[in-house]
Amino acid sequence: EFNNITVNVYPNPTNDIVNIETQEILQNYEVYNVLGQQLQKGNFNGNNQINLHGATTGTYFIKVTTTQGSTATVKVIKK
Repeated sequence: EFNNITVNVYPNPTNDIVNIETQEILQNYEVYNVLGQQLQKGNFNGNNQINLHGATTGTYFIKVTTTQGSTATVKVIKK
């Protein structure tokens, strides 16, 4: 059984900062490139933002996990 959640990501495309909105409490995230390589990971700690400042222009996938154990993966374009 999958615990899929609805996630709102903005702005998308983004320059640096991505805001993540969901009904559940966010716990951590992982950022992957289109080749599936993990570039970044971390905990939210009450701040539902991810900084893609060091990333090059392109497409990225952000996998978020909530404290309830639900996960979701969203596609983000970096300008």
